[in-house]
Order: sequence, then structure tokens, then C-alpha cells
Amino acid sequence: MSHFVPTVSVKIGATLVPLRGVSFCPFPTQEGFYFAVCGSRYVCVCLAKSNGETVIVQSYSDEDEKEAFYCCAWTLIKDTTEVLLLAAGEKGIVRIINVSQGTVERSLVGHGQMINCIAVHPRDGSLVASASDDESARLWNIRTGAMVAIFAGHQGHRGGVLYVDFDMLGEKMVTCGKDKGVKIWELKHCEHEIETSHRCADMQSPDGYSTYDESHKRKRLFRTRFVQFPLFSTFLLHDNFVDCAMFVGQLIVSKSTSNRILLWQPQADDAALLPWNNQYTVLADFPLPHSEEWFIRFGMNLNRTLLAAGNTQGTIRIWNIDELRSTPMEQLSIPTKQAVAQCAFSPDSHIFIAACLDGKFYRWDLQQNTD
Repeated sequence: MSHFVPTVSVKIGATLVPLRGVSFCPFPTQEGFYFAVCGSRYVCVCLAKSNGETVIVQSYSDEDEKEAFYCCAWTLIKDTTEVLLLAAGEKGIVRIINVSQGTVERSLVGHGQMINCIAVHPRDGSLVASASDDESARLWNIRTGAMVAIFAGHQGHRGGVLYVDFDMLGEKMVTCGKDKGVKIWELKHCEHEIETSHRCADMQSPDGYSTYDESHKRKRLFRTRFVQFPLFSTFLLHDNFVDCAMFVGQLIVSKSTSNRILLWQPQADDAALLPWNNQYTVLADFPLPHSEEWFIRFGMNLNRTLLAAGNTQGTIRIWNIDELRSTPMEQLSIPTKQAVAQCAFSPDSHIFIAACLDGKFYRWDLQQNTD
């Protein structure tokens, strides 16, 4: 038997900075696990030590006072040793922060409205997806800043896209949003653009899309791909905003503002692409009372066996997905009873962080009972 016990709470800044996002760095160090929290125009890098101590090691403040970061994620580009931290939010710009240097390395500009989520490709750290209120998800190559593909249009979302996630192989993406829709997209439709974007980076393209030929004339190697037809689409699964969706193998976990999280199996094939609403099978229903705000996101551990989500009352529920039980395996509480915006597990699943609107993040550590 094991359970999480509270270790520490840390306040960010001298004034109230409501925290909206938290993300663990997937690359462990000898010192412990690094993670980031974001809120308002601030992003803080913290170190969770194995002895229970947590320290803030770096803080970034955006130059635009009107910026408000809603999400953050970590990546490491192949053949490099520099860990990059991505943050985005109200201004619709993805900031790429070089953590070792403490500087903004690049900004990804193209979304027309705020960005609600960032996801990193599981096999290629230079590919990053973003979900925006402009009704699109976009795929970027952060080596050059090139926009590889836009997932929107004819059968795309009809409202703000609130979340995006890759499957384990990096062959598909799932998106969800304010239109109550959940969609699965195949990346095979933009394989050429992905490959060419890497070639542009290798050739040190001046703009990420083109190069110069022997006569010094600029030659465009690729254009951003528009993907308008998802592999799977439904608006019937949830009856309100769908603010979070993640892959669990070939299954999907999704949460709506209707106070529930569902584990389900999509059923889509070539013959089922024409209907606007594809078929699905719900496997488990996890109640989450008082979670009607769209910015409350769940978190999962690295192997997608643990699911955790908080609510507006400061209560956090943790489920073991494999058990398919609606009753949580554990329930945690925030002392201030403030809303929990997002939760995250360390790569080894032994540390749990909750980012809250009271300007603090809270840490719990897994304890093994020997009784």
C-alpha cells in the first residue's frame, strides 16, 4: 500500500500570481526533478529534490505586461544538450526559453488568439503542437520556427481548441475544445512538410521554409500544410466544453466542464470518415465535482496509469486507470481551498505537484507503507 503525503507549499512572487500550468521536465538529473509552473506573465523553474526540499532556481518574466501564460512544456532537440522550456498563453505566442542560458531563444508567431495548450512530440523534440482559441491546432518545427501544419478548416473545430496531445508513437494527435468536440488527426498527411522542415533546419534556412540555389535565388522548399479532415470526430461524447484530452495507448481520456472525466475507445476507419459523429465506447466514468471551469486540467504520469485532477474547492482526486473504478484511489486537499488549475507527476511517479490559483504550488511525495 502506498499514498501521497504533503511535503511543501511554495508561493510564487511577492504579489498574487494565479498559477495556471505545471509541467515536469522528463529528463531527470542527479539533483532531482526539475519542473516549471506558469501564471500571469511569469514562468518559474523549480527543483524537486529527493529529500523533500523544493527550490526555485530560475524565474522568467515576459516583457509584455499583458501576457498571461496558461501552459508550459519541456523539450530537448536531438543532438543537443540544451533543455528548452516552452510557454504560451494570452498573446498567442509560444516563447522558447533556453533554461541553461536563461534567455528566450525563439518565439513562434502565427496563432490569431490565445494559446491554451502545448504538446511535444514523443519521438522528435523539435516538433511541437499548440492549441488555440483561433479554432486551430498547429504543428511547429522549433529548430527554425517554421509552421509545419495547421489542423483546422472544413471538418475542424468550431470553437476554441483547448487541448492537444500526441499518441505514444507520435503518429496521431487528439484535440478538444469549446465546441464540445473531440478529434483525432493523423500526422501522415504532413510527413513531407515535417521532413522538409528538418532539411531546412539542417541547411540553415533563412526563414525555415526556403533556401538559396546556386544562382543565389531563394527557392521555397515547402509550404505550411492545411489538414482539414480528422481521422475521428465526435460532438456527442460530452455536453459542454471539453477542456482536456490525452491518449492512453489507443484509448482516450477526456474531461469536460460537466464535472466528469471519461475513458473511452474511438471507433474510426476509412468507411466511417464521412459521418460528422464517429462511434465510440465509454469504458469508465470518473466523477469530478466542482470542476466546471474550463481551465481545470487533469494530469497523468509518464506511463499513463495514474490520473489526477483538482477542482474549484481545492480537492484533488487520483485514480488508477487500470482499475476502471469511478472511486479514486486517493484524495488530497489544498489548505486554502482554492482552485487547482493543473496537476503533474514526476517522471518516476513519486512526486506530485498541483498548481493553484492562490499563487502557490503544492507538493506531495509517495510514501510506501510497510504495514
